[in-house]
Amino acid sequence: FDRYAERRGLLDDHWHTSPETNETAAEHVVCWLLRHRVAALAAFGGAVAVLTTGALIVGPPTSPRTPSVPKYLRSVIENLRVRLLAKL
Repeated sequence: FDRYAERRGLLDDHWHTSPETNETAAEHVVCWLLRHRVAALAAFGGAVAVLTTGALIVGPPTSPRTPSVPKYLRSVIENLRVRLLAKL
């Protein structure tokens, strides 16, 4: 659609992704991502891979390596639950 609209002169001049037209840091980043699609996709894929690897290393929240709720906190939570149920 952009090329169609550009050929017919339907777009303003400021829509282009040139570095000179960027006013904010966010616009600069978005324009860079649009101009370097392959690098952006590679960076996104790398970020997903790193985050997935980190999540797999840490393990699920119920993992034995994860510290459990202390007993005193369990009793506080249970007391709150009982009080809330008593009010209903």
